[in-house]
Amino acid sequence: MDLETGGRLESPNYPLEYLPSKECIWKITVPREYQVALHFQSFEVENHDNCVYDYVEVRDGDSQDSRLIGVFCGYKIPPDMRSSSNKLFVKFVSDGSV
Repeated sequence: MDLETGGRLESPNYPLEYLPSKECIWKITVPREYQVALHFQSFEVENHDNCVYDYVEVRDGDSQDSRLIGVFCGYKIPPDMRSSSNKLFVKFVSDGSV
């Protein structure tokens, strides 16, 4: 990733509807003296009160065991996030139904 311009994460099939039964994991690492900033430009994930069907999970570190920052679904763009270190873990999950 270019530190000046950042990088881009997209769900499978974007900008069209994402596909069912997907799990995508991004482990973002920048140089040690930096933090990872995450800003959503668009967000449309199946809505559910507890985000149990389709969701985006963000963790402060490089693994599924790292501290949870948040789990997001629905149509409201999540808040901007920043890692406390130089690593951020992002997981996108879609269930089997469309």
